[in-house]
Amino acid sequence: MFNLSKISFTKFDPTSLSQDSLNSLVKLYSEYIDFRDTPLPKFSKKYYEKWIINPKYGDIEHIYYIAENINTQTVVGMSVLRLNIGKDNLNLAFTYFFVKKQYRRKGIAKNLLKIVYKDIPEIVNKIIIYYRPEILDENRKMIENNRKLLIFLKKNHGIKVFTERRSISDIKSFDIKETIKKAHDLKEKAYNLGYDLFFIQGGVRNHPKINFSAYVSMIEKITNDMPKEDGSWSDVNFSPEFYENFQKHFISLGHYFWTFVLVHRKSSLPIGMTETWFHSDNPTLAQQADTGILHDHRGKGFGLTLKYQMLAKILTDKSTQEIKHWQTSNANSNTHMIKINNELRHKEKVLFNEFEFKKEDVKNYLWK
Repeated sequence: MFNLSKISFTKFDPTSLSQDSLNSLVKLYSEYIDFRDTPLPKFSKKYYEKWIINPKYGDIEHIYYIAENINTQTVVGMSVLRLNIGKDNLNLAFTYFFVKKQYRRKGIAKNLLKIVYKDIPEIVNKIIIYYRPEILDENRKMIENNRKLLIFLKKNHGIKVFTERRSISDIKSFDIKETIKKAHDLKEKAYNLGYDLFFIQGGVRNHPKINFSAYVSMIEKITNDMPKEDGSWSDVNFSPEFYENFQKHFISLGHYFWTFVLVHRKSSLPIGMTETWFHSDNPTLAQQADTGILHDHRGKGFGLTLKYQMLAKILTDKSTQEIKHWQTSNANSNTHMIKINNELRHKEKVLFNEFEFKKEDVKNYLWK
């Protein structure tokens, strides 16, 4: 017989948690990520441990909460609260939950949400809950989701405000010679239109042909121009220091990255970029990060141009010959990027939904 009194609910503190409990939390967190990222290759437990005990990067902080079986010192549930701690979107808080299958429907998630709620700053008026992902088969038929959670979200005034589409391309399906030719032709077309392409391995700051402050300003504009769908978040402000700290966080976790930058020759200013991340834990996976073109330079096919340069580089570089999967994510409403990704043979695999709640509605649910 299950007894909720045998479950403790606490904020995660790496300095006071026993090694057994930490190992248990890492195991549960990896189960959540492995489920979320199906069918991608997995990261090591050490990677997840580093992520958990280093919860701040840029202007973002992650706070972890655990539900632990007192008798076995086993973490059976967790929640994560993500707060903006800089200057932007301070009125928003983001959270998600994961409970071991045999402990579900027993009030654990609700009790986790209670301790999460108590740590949400007064300035926050909207809470975003990440809905468990919908995993799709080859025919886009849903094979995994949590309909009971969906009913709960809607019943308690949750409004779906954003859907992220994750898709995967089979790198080995491309003909190398054809890809190289296509990338070359697109690069030549961009050159004839007055643009130069640069490949950068690592950070952009010290590249002699790229103004780093202008590059960060471009990233800020591209980020703010991405579809927000129906979410309440406002534009963000990037400083060079913020951008570098953000990248340093992921480098500390063992990632390395490649960037292609498109520069307008007449002004010498960067106007577009694409970035891909790699990790030794996953030698068969390339994780596509942002791709974007400044608004005044769109309509020339530069998004496809940049991604083809990256594809050709992955296919031909000696260091990436093990890569099989090329994963990317974008807003489900971003039809222009989806068209590009479809041309690059990306197949939709997972949909992530975000539900937005008024803070008062969450409080009423928890203590009504």
